[in-house]
Amino acid sequence: SDIYIADVDGSNLRQLVNNPGNDLTPVWSPDGRRIAFQSDRDGNEEIYLVNADGTGLRNLTRNPANDGHPKWSPDGSSIIFNSNRGADSTDEEMYEIPVDGGSARLLVQLPGWDTYASIEPNGRRVLWRRVLNETGFDGNLGITGRNSEIFIMGRDGTAVTNISRNAAFDGWPSWSADGTRIAFASNRSGRFQLHTMLPDGTDVRQLTNAPGSFTKPIWSPDGTKIVCTRTLDGNVEIFVLVLPRPQ
Repeated sequence: SDIYIADVDGSNLRQLVNNPGNDLTPVWSPDGRRIAFQSDRDGNEEIYLVNADGTGLRNLTRNPANDGHPKWSPDGSSIIFNSNRGADSTDEEMYEIPVDGGSARLLVQLPGWDTYASIEPNGRRVLWRRVLNETGFDGNLGITGRNSEIFIMGRDGTAVTNISRNAAFDGWPSWSADGTRIAFASNRSGRFQLHTMLPDGTDVRQLTNAPGSFTKPIWSPDGTKIVCTRTLDGNVEIFVLVLPRPQ
């Protein structure tokens, strides 16, 4: 897997990085000048930065643990990510690291897996997906002893709250640019489809209802579109959803 860039209409496709390792989960910096992504090119998963023209590649995390799912802070000064660098290597926790150098800071210590985090546009809260050791549904709607939920907390690690509160597999949460809504994927309707909700977990609305699995939503800066992936018949493609105008 390598990183590619294309225009919003899918044209002008070009390869940004080329390496024998797997390069995954690219995310734009707020100013559009850099891209963060995870790669195993050095033997384990690390967070890398690269300029939008493919120059200036840099390993940001440099840790023997596995680091993944990077997201930028709203001001572009730091990256939030998940890692198993703690005492229990089977446990994933959330960390934040300055992009211009410095040590990673543990955001909160919780049992279980804490992944796919992002910072509220105003910088105050953190949104993420957490796996609880309780009865729930897996990705295929089979009964399992683990439940994937969406949590929110203060950036200082306080007020940890489950906002999805559903036995289905809820994940891949994403803030809208104005911070008023959260997009996420869930199989609560029978297959993975996109939904939105308020930051307190109320007013859940299903956005998609089509064949395949829709996951990994990301809002456009103007809040009118959501980019996501759809998996159908073994093929993964990128889709753009145009959101209905408020009534």
